[in-house]
Amino acid sequence: MVKDLTPTQLEDLTWEEGNRAECLKIVYAHVTEDAQDAIRWYKDSRKPKKHWAIGLRGGAVVLLSVSGLLPLISELGQKLDKPFQISPLFTSLAVAVAAALFGFDKLFNNSSGWMRLIKTDLLLRTALEEFEMDWQLARLAWTGPQPTSEQASQMLTRAKEFAARINTIIAEETNVWITEFQASLAQLGESVKAAEARVAADTAKREEAAKAVGALNITVKHNGATYAGEFKLRVNNEQSGKFIGTAALVGLKAGPTKVEAEYTDTATAKVHRGEFAFDVEAGKTQNVELPVITAN
Repeated sequence: MVKDLTPTQLEDLTWEEGNRAECLKIVYAHVTEDAQDAIRWYKDSRKPKKHWAIGLRGGAVVLLSVSGLLPLISELGQKLDKPFQISPLFTSLAVAVAAALFGFDKLFNNSSGWMRLIKTDLLLRTALEEFEMDWQLARLAWTGPQPTSEQASQMLTRAKEFAARINTIIAEETNVWITEFQASLAQLGESVKAAEARVAADTAKREEAAKAVGALNITVKHNGATYAGEFKLRVNNEQSGKFIGTAALVGLKAGPTKVEAEYTDTATAKVHRGEFAFDVEAGKTQNVELPVITAN
């Protein structure tokens, strides 16, 4: 984990004649070390951003490519007389996961942060190199081992301006990061609200659909007696399957519903059939009896 930047503190210096060169050396070391610490921090900080950005964006690109290839592969298999069906759900899943990867990258500003840290690193390096050269040019003007009071003042001012430039570069990058992070939080908030709205709409839709359907528990009757064996049912002229004892029919549209029953008596080989129109009530489960008669 990369630690936060912590600037060093400049010690008190004595700028008397004969000691100015040493004082300037200490000031030079102070401002350049802070700049080098900042450069190292930005260099180390951009590594995880780079890995996340490449991984997330690369994974999203691969998934989007796969989502485009799946329908083509399915169609190619049919043309080669080797039909196999790839469910469209896999295509939708690949697109959804790719979108999630893009969203995760944007939320944590991995790609933009990586580029921003690279840019700031280059600005800091450029500022440091310029300062180092300007410092040497200023030393070249010395006529002896010690600078004059005016020369020392000029060099001290140059060091102050350099430190301010470094701080400005860092502050500008920090402000961009804050702006991006706040925008990501705002976008996340909007996404959460949209998701909550979709969930609420889906819940209301399901509740409304549940109100529009009902259920029947059907018991087959023959000559007043309950039939406990296997029988077949048809609902509104569509086959509903085989049942034993009681048939539970759920999700039936509210309103009149025709139910037909049929079974064969294994002892007599006689077929018994019957039909009845039940009035299905929305949101309720009704216990009903369906009488049958001997068909042959």
